[in-house]
Amino acid sequence: MHLAHALVSPIFQGKGNRPDGSFATSDIFLPHPTLPQLYKYFTRNDSTIVLLNGKKFNPMQIEDGLRRLDMIEEVIVFGQNQESPGVLVFPTSSGIDANFVIGSLHEINSKLPAHARIAPELVVFIEHGRDWPKSSKGTALRSQAEKIFWKEIECARKRHEGGEANGSREDATKLDAGELELIVAQTLESVVGRKFEPDEDFFMSGVDSIMTATIRKMLMSRFNPKNPLPTNAVFEQRTIQGFDICCVPN
Repeated sequence: MHLAHALVSPIFQGKGNRPDGSFATSDIFLPHPTLPQLYKYFTRNDSTIVLLNGKKFNPMQIEDGLRRLDMIEEVIVFGQNQESPGVLVFPTSSGIDANFVIGSLHEINSKLPAHARIAPELVVFIEHGRDWPKSSKGTALRSQAEKIFWKEIECARKRHEGGEANGSREDATKLDAGELELIVAQTLESVVGRKFEPDEDFFMSGVDSIMTATIRKMLMSRFNPKNPLPTNAVFEQRTIQGFDICCVPN
C-alpha cells in the first residue's frame, strides 16, 4: 500500500459526529479582532453545571456577558452540586463599581431560566491582584477555583441564606402592607423575570418549587430575622397580596 494512501485510510481517521463527516470538538474559539483566520481558544461548549436538584445550565452566557465589562478581568460561575449558582468576579482594578456589575447581571439573568439566575448575594468580588487557577490553554479551572475561594463562597452562601445579620436590612415590623407587597413584588419579578399582579396566583402562573426556594431566600436577605422563614412560606401565601408582615419573623 502506498504511504500516502495509508495516511488517508479510514483506519487512521477520527470518527465524525456531524452529518458531513466532520468532527465537532465542543471547543469554542474567539476570532482575532484584527487578523483574519486567526482564533483564540475560549472555552468548552459542554462546561455544564449541575445543581443539587438535578437542573443543568451552561454558565457561558453569564461569564461571557460579564467579561465584556472593562472593569472585569475574569468571571467564574460556581455551584456544581449546590442548591443555587454564584459567580466569582475578578476586577481589573481595585475601583470596581459593584452596583454596575449587579445591574449588568440583572440584565443577563432576565434571559436565563430561573434555576440558572444568580442572586446578588452570590456575586463574590475577589480582591484585585489575586489570581485564579488556569489550564495550559489559559482558561479558568472552575473546580479548582471553588476550592481555592471556598471561604469567600461560603460567606456569600450565608448571606444568601439570611444567616448573617446586616445593618442595611429592613425591619419587617416597621413596614406597612404596601411596603411589604412592594418588596415581595420586586423579589418575584427578579426571580421569574416578569411583573405579577397583586392578586395573581404564583403557581397558576408558572412559579415552581425551585423558584419558591429562591424567592424565600431573597426575602430573608432583605430582613434581619431571628428565625428563617418557613420553607413553605411562599406556598402558603400564594399571592403578593397574601403576604403578611407576620409571615416575616423578626
